[in-house]
Amino acid sequence: MKKWFFLLLILVLVSSTCFTINAADIPRRDATKVDDVTEPYEATEYIVSPKEEPDDDQTVSNAKECDIRAVIACYDDEYIRVDILLENRITYDWDIFYAVKFEYTGMNEYFTYFTDTKKLIYEREVDGELVKTQRLTEDNSYDTAGVTSSDIKDSDVYFIINKKEHINGEKGKRYFLTCSFMSGFITDKGNLNIADKTIPVDLYFVF
Repeated sequence: MKKWFFLLLILVLVSSTCFTINAADIPRRDATKVDDVTEPYEATEYIVSPKEEPDDDQTVSNAKECDIRAVIACYDDEYIRVDILLENRITYDWDIFYAVKFEYTGMNEYFTYFTDTKKLIYEREVDGELVKTQRLTEDNSYDTAGVTSSDIKDSDVYFIINKKEHINGEKGKRYFLTCSFMSGFITDKGNLNIADKTIPVDLYFVF
């Protein structure tokens, strides 16, 4: 399993060259304020819009559930939630994963959810080196992930991230995280293959 996570990190680092842009050019997007991130919500704007995620992506032709349609996000007093909306429903015919990358100064965090095993894996990278890999459960973390339905059944993968565990912020102040979102599948040889990845965006919220 650890081999898979390390390979994911390597693939992300390699593929990130496709999205090398100046920090000033990264789009700024606002998460929607809600009372409870675990409840259904209507986002005020897309974090990654359908126009920024074309639906004719040839890289996901053999795993249609990897095709990302858009991303939305919300936050409450304790959590940030991001929803990766898919073009097609998850069939569970493939070993599929979805991931969120948060970028900080000198550090990145990865949250990867595997739909077949329902495992949520956390990785921390410091100065380009992977320093921590952990399976997140109810016993050791407030972070969660899962599959729900949007316009199509089982076509929404959500991540609920605890703000206090990951961000050194001050209550009531506005912050942002540079983030990107990806999907992929596990090959027959047990390797991770990234099938789709969004542009990076600055996700704004209030701590």
